[in-house]
Order: sequence, then structure tokens, then C-alpha cells
Amino acid sequence: MMRFQGIVFSVACFLILQAPIFSQEKVIEVNIEPDHAVKLAEFTPSGNFYIMEFAKDKDYKTRYRAFDSNFNLFQTITADKKIDGFEIGAISSIGNYFTYQRKINEWSLVSDTELDMNSLTDKDFLINLEVLSKGYHVAIGKEIIDKKIKLFSNSAWINSEDVYSENHYMLRTGMADKKTTVFKIEVPEGCYFNGGSTKVLYHDNEHFLVSFYLEGNKTNKTYRVATYDYEGNLLGYVDVSLDILDSNNESFAYANLENGSFATVTVTKYYGLGNTVGNTDLDQYGFATVNAHCNIKYDPYEKAIYVYAGIKPKKGDSSILIYKYDSSGSLLWQRQHQLSDTQLRYLNSFNRYLSFDIYPQFIGVSVNSTKGKSYCDFYIVDKNTSEMIAQEKYDKYGFYSNSGFYDVKSKFSGLDSEYEKITGYKNLKLDRSIIYAALYSSAFREHLNRLNNDGEFLIKGVFMDQGLNTVMSSKKGNKITFSRFKL
Repeated sequence: MMRFQGIVFSVACFLILQAPIFSQEKVIEVNIEPDHAVKLAEFTPSGNFYIMEFAKDKDYKTRYRAFDSNFNLFQTITADKKIDGFEIGAISSIGNYFTYQRKINEWSLVSDTELDMNSLTDKDFLINLEVLSKGYHVAIGKEIIDKKIKLFSNSAWINSEDVYSENHYMLRTGMADKKTTVFKIEVPEGCYFNGGSTKVLYHDNEHFLVSFYLEGNKTNKTYRVATYDYEGNLLGYVDVSLDILDSNNESFAYANLENGSFATVTVTKYYGLGNTVGNTDLDQYGFATVNAHCNIKYDPYEKAIYVYAGIKPKKGDSSILIYKYDSSGSLLWQRQHQLSDTQLRYLNSFNRYLSFDIYPQFIGVSVNSTKGKSYCDFYIVDKNTSEMIAQEKYDKYGFYSNSGFYDVKSKFSGLDSEYEKITGYKNLKLDRSIIYAALYSSAFREHLNRLNNDGEFLIKGVFMDQGLNTVMSSKKGNKITFSRFKL
């Protein structure tokens, strides 16, 4: 059961009126109540804040709160089940509803009421992609062949049984009327929907973009970017490629590109008499997929498409290769940047990360190894010129993860981040956006230095047109601070 519930909590909201020292424009502080534990304090796609908490000794187990662009609380939803962070599928742009997946092929759509889709099983369909646009939840899948579809909400069937036979389809559910319509969705030639290399790059209220992996080898990757409306109509597509510049000496490196680059396989090993007596070991192995070579991202601010990869030469330094295309598929620029003293590999490299973050102001690129901690490089790339306008190689860094349950004394209010003890910020737990912000703005870097001298803090952020929104908690605090900085 989902319901609205009014919650009174302490909020301090004020504007910095004097001449800004570090351009901090707005702040609120949200107290964590003794019977609540934070599971997530994050950002919606538009940059709004939301908090998800587990509750103890309440008539609900999970509480979700969303704040608007002016930091005002505008949505509170409670659930009588625990919804963990890893179960979240998608959140709407402003945060007024979200989906979560409790098991494989089980979906729930959450707003002021819950739309339970769990009667749809993988025997009937396979959903690969989902989109939350204003007013619609869209699920894209394949192969409903003479199967009956049912949707269930608030203890009642919301549509009659129907039989569909479509190879590829789209389920569009209206958030207002809870009515679900099924559309056949067109697929470009040579493409198919799957859960690996096909993904939604972007969506707004009118259309959404899907990228398909078309073809490739060790020196070339080609993607087809298709535009759809919300009735499954294919409005057009463009092809974009990434070609290695020196194919005689270089090829794609394997790297963790945060796009399903590696698949995990669990192998059971038995020791003893037969398979029933003795010891049993479960070993997990990570194998590189086609996505470990290259990745594609969309820039909603400039309506541009980026394709990027790590490059490994036969001899010499590794590098990063980036291609930028406009929305018509025309190449705008290409950039190859050598990584001094930083080596990518041909072989399996699950522990070598290449991250590519698109912000309104710039592109952030980072390369690091989680094994041996041998390198941690950050770069800021100018969108127009492709030049590296700032960079830093950190020789000291660690990785941080912390999660509380019902413990309000949990460190940093139970929040997670990425890096800790990074060079220059030994008392801070930071994510990539905060590190980029410090490279981009000397004023923000001074702000971090003051925090580092004052105590231990966890801080993460998201760039927006208006500036940088951040979430922060002190090590022993029981409150979360939301701030906006103009950089």
C-alpha cells in the first residue's frame, strides 16, 4: 500500500545575502528522526533532491520524500514494504514518482497509488527498457506471442484480459488514469531490443532516444541512435561510429565503462564424495562484454552524441578517444588524449574504470584502478574545442561505501560516496562531480579545503544549468544538508 502522509520535519532555508565567499546560494538542513535511517539521498534527473528512508516502529517501512527546485518538500510517499536503493529502476524528472524492481521481471510503479505489474511474468514477455516521462510510464519489450496480459492496481484489475502477438512492443501506462495501452514499436533494420547494448539515451515529454549497437571489431564501433514518440513510432535515426586513428598499432582496451561492460558468472565447485558430501565453493567470474570496448552518451544540453573508448597501443602509452556528433550524425570533433603513466589493457579489466560525465558546463572524464590503486586521473574537457582545460592525477585515494540500517548514529547519516582520502582531502568522502567542481572552480576548491580543515564530511553533487546541487553530511551528524552553488 502506498499513501501520502504529512510529515513535520525541521527545515532551515535561507539565502546568502552578503557578497558570496564561495558562491553558495541556498541551503536547507533536513533532520534525520531517531526512528528513521537514510537509504538514499540523491538527485532526480532534473537535479531535484529526494530522500528514501527505512522506518522503525511506524505503520510504514519506507518513506520517500522529494523536494522541488526551490528546495521545498512537495511529495511524501510511504510504503508498507522495504524498498532498497538497488531496487530503484527510474525516477521521474522532478521526482514525483519512481519505479522499483524487487525481483527479476517484477516491477512496481509508485506515485500517490501503486501500480503493481507483478502479474506480468517472464513467461509472457521480457522487458528490456523503461522510460518515465511526464504523465507516462513506458516499458519496452519483445515477444508476446498469444499471451494474456493483466495489470493490477489497488486490489482491482484495471483492464480486461487481452491477447497480444507482437515481436516488439511498448506498454504505455498513464499516470493519471492508470490505463495501459500496448503499441507495436518499430525497430530499425539490423537492430533489436535487448537488455545489454541497447539503452535509452534520453527522453523528454515528446520523444525518447534509443541507441542500438550495430556492428564493430577491435578498431571500430558503430551505433544507431533512433528517435521514438510515445506511440512506438520510429521518427528517424542516425548512425555514429568510433574509429581508432592508428589501427595498425592500436585497438580498443577493455575497461569498465559503467554500461554493463562485464557479465558475472557464478560457478559452483564441489569437493568430497560426489556432490553431496564435502565442501562447496561459489566462485564468481567477470567476463567482458561488447560494451567493455566502447560507450555512447547523449548530451541533452547541446543535443549532441558522444562515443568514447579506452585505447591500448602495441607499444607506448594508453589513451582516451572521444568523438562528438551533432543530432544529424555529423562529426563535430574527435580527440585522442594520451594517459601518461596510466595503462589500460587488452585483457579483462573489470577493476579499471573509464567514466564519462556530461554536464552543462563541460565534460568530465576520469580513469582509475580499484586494484592496487595505481592511478586516479581526472580531466575536464571543453565541449566546443575538445581541449583539456583542467586535469589532476591523484596519487593517494581510496574507495568509500557506508550504509546504515536503523542506526541513526551511522557514519555520515548512512550515505554512500565514491572516493575517500583522496590527495588534498583526507577528511572528505567525495564523488566524481565534487572532484570535477573543485578542478573547475577555485572558489569551490577553497570551500572544500575549509570543510577538510573543519572535520569529516561526505559530499556529493550534480551539475545543473543553475550551478551545482550538493548533498552533505558530517561524520557524526543526524542531518543532511542540501546546498546550491553558483560556479
